Amino acid sequence: MEANQDFEFFNGKDKSRGSKTIGPSSAFHVNQHAWRYIEDLPIGAQFECGNFVFNSEEIVAFAEMYDPQHFHVSVESARETIFGGLISSSLHTLAACFGIFVRATSELKSVAGLRLRETEIPRPVRPGARIDVRAEWVAARRSRTRPNIGIVTVEGVALENGRDVVLRFGATFMVERRYHGE
Repeated sequence: MEANQDFEFFNGKDKSRGSKTIGPSSAFHVNQHAWRYIEDLPIGAQFECGNFVFNSEEIVAFAEMYDPQHFHVSVESARETIFGGLISSSLHTLAACFGIFVRATSELKSVAGLRLRETEIPRPVRPGARIDVRAEWVAARRSRTRPNIGIVTVEGVALENGRDVVLRFGATFMVERRYHGE
């Protein structure tokens, strides 16, 4: 998988949701610390995380270990399916999307994951397709039992060549709070 380390961010409106999209310095509210906390998350803001491309060898290697269905492990067998060719396992695509998201938010003082939300897979990912990952902070609150922790929910989308949705995903996880005396 090739990851775009030179993350390109965009400005404007995402017509599909009407939410404001933001650039790299706006993925978090600005603070003077190296770490970002739950208070720094601009709820409702969408941001670009980066992109990746799978080649055939990567698709087959992942599938042989974790999802050995014939349309993931054999180019010849995959041609005989409704897909007409090799496709990535949705687990592989989801793992790559989360990896891109985690790298894009590496300054966030994450504690642990709590829940993966429903994942939708409307289109297969084929070798050589560039997949762009976008995310949105959708909710944040204080933990009811841990005053130093907040709970954040993110929703993400993976788009082939910036257009066609191949994956929708969501997650809820714990993030440290900067202020926890309240």
